Amino acid sequence: MKYRRIFALGDIHGRFDRLSSVFNKIAFDPEQDFLVLLIAAMKICTACSGR
Repeated sequence: MKYRRIFALGDIHGRFDRLSSVFNKIAFDPEQDFLVLLIAAMKICTACSGR
């Protein structure tokens, strides 16, 4: 399938309201646009870091 546009987004830090606002502004269409959402989860182990 050919996509009209491809978007790649980084971590949104739980701000779904802002993500929704951006989608509205760019007229995101899931039927024609492709979204790659890049998220990272990191748990800091203070016992491992010597803190």
